[in-house]
Amino acid sequence: ETENLVWSSLARQALVKVSDLTLFGVGQTLFALGRAPTLPKVLLVEALCERAVVLHPKMDAFCIANILGGLVSVKFAVPDDLMEVINQRSAVVEWSPEDARVVIECLDQLRVEAGELRELLMRKAL
Repeated sequence: ETENLVWSSLARQALVKVSDLTLFGVGQTLFALGRAPTLPKVLLVEALCERAVVLHPKMDAFCIANILGGLVSVKFAVPDDLMEVINQRSAVVEWSPEDARVVIECLDQLRVEAGELRELLMRKAL
């Protein structure tokens, strides 16, 4: 029970600070929340996804991979608005084969179709 109280407190504090996070911070926080034992993380995950949408002009391939990997970690579906900006940014960012492979794996685990994005990533993953 003490662990749950600690995580709840951290989640409440983090909600206040989400607007200060970079895209890297969004992804890393999502990964950390994957290990959180409590449900307050849902509010925080939603806030983190909203923050990623706000910051999308700065989103690169690594950030996309990091954020999707974080969502896999917390077992949270990709919100439509986040998927939309990921699709937009994916067409203009430089993809390393490794980032492309990571994103394909995340899309598979999240059960996201993303046909055009998947085609692009398959070419880049080679």
